[in-house]
Amino acid sequence: MHELSFVRQNLPLLEQKLRDRGMDPLAILGEIRKLDGDRRGAITAAESKRAEQKQLSQEVGALMKQSKKEEAEALRERVRLDKEEIAAAEKRAEELDEQMRSVLTGIPNLPHASVPVGKSEHDNQLVREWGSKREFSFAPKPHWEVGEELGVLD
Repeated sequence: MHELSFVRQNLPLLEQKLRDRGMDPLAILGEIRKLDGDRRGAITAAESKRAEQKQLSQEVGALMKQSKKEEAEALRERVRLDKEEIAAAEKRAEELDEQMRSVLTGIPNLPHASVPVGKSEHDNQLVREWGSKREFSFAPKPHWEVGEELGVLD
């Protein structure tokens, strides 16, 4: 699986490499930019609400020390509502994170720069050969046929 930071920083490269593999980047990546933005927004919303909740909790404590219980109760209600909003934002962020993880696991490995661009194996280039090819006086069988004849494959 590719790192999210790598995908963010190299999205044009990723799209080009997928095209080089004969794939449709939109079909594989989907709306990854939008998904990432929504995910970041949900995380930011949860964190800002948490900061607000922390500040209100401190104010509640200060009001309780000053014996201003009515004002403290009103702030406590806001803190409770903030907790619900935080939980909803965190749940949304988790859902988006799962969707993002699903997209990231669907991205195949990227071909090296030295790999020729082509639609099939016939577009590959022979780089080097080692040894000589064996010549047989008979037609060689594929390994699955040999395995069945020997009884080692079923």
